[in-house]
Amino acid sequence: MGDEVEKAFLEFIEKRHAKNVVIVTGTPISNVKKQLPDSILRTGITFFASMGHEQWQWEKDKLKKVQDLKVNDQLKNDRRLLRDLKILINNRYPAFPVCTLQPVKDWESAIDEARPGMLTFLAVRRPRGDYEESDYLKARETYFDWDKKQEQRIKFANYLMQRHSTKYVISVSGKTSIDITPIDSQKDQVLKASMFSQNEQDLKLILIADETKPDGNDYSLASAILKLGGNIISVQSPADTLQILRQ
Repeated sequence: MGDEVEKAFLEFIEKRHAKNVVIVTGTPISNVKKQLPDSILRTGITFFASMGHEQWQWEKDKLKKVQDLKVNDQLKNDRRLLRDLKILINNRYPAFPVCTLQPVKDWESAIDEARPGMLTFLAVRRPRGDYEESDYLKARETYFDWDKKQEQRIKFANYLMQRHSTKYVISVSGKTSIDITPIDSQKDQVLKASMFSQNEQDLKLILIADETKPDGNDYSLASAILKLGGNIISVQSPADTLQILRQ
């Protein structure tokens, strides 16, 4: 996060009060700590990590887990699903474009199992051991630009949905990921958390998100918020987000 965005985010939180600002992400809390500076983590805003399965908040000198929502880990033992993932990741399906920019070494390394209640396919994964963060971020951007033209992740997700739609939702996420979650464990589950249910009648929700289309991992939350009379602000770039934060 750049200094300009960090400053705007902190001013946004101060203006709207930390208790009213929530971040919902598909990424595990370990990645949140890497992506956000301490100045934002320490504000007291609430984080729902791993598709909302875990609720975290800063207490004293660290992020502390406040609540675990229902976790359904059945997909990690679903042999049919894992077999289909292996076929896709090993580029054995000729109808799909093959990215040779930064291929994963093997199919197991492309699956992130550190996220409770979900599986995530990562087209570009953080290297193990010593590496330059700038090289990793450049690889992500390179894949993202390629994928916007080739739509590899959308095609992967559609293929998996055709075969597993009765049990899972498969959605494009971020710049390099595909999220696979049980039907009843989407981002909209965060609205069942006590911080929302206790004040349901007074809720005035505004969602700022980039994956609000049906194939995106913000879609379920966006749909639920609209049903509650809330508003959705779709962004397509960090510049869009910065503009919203400054309003």
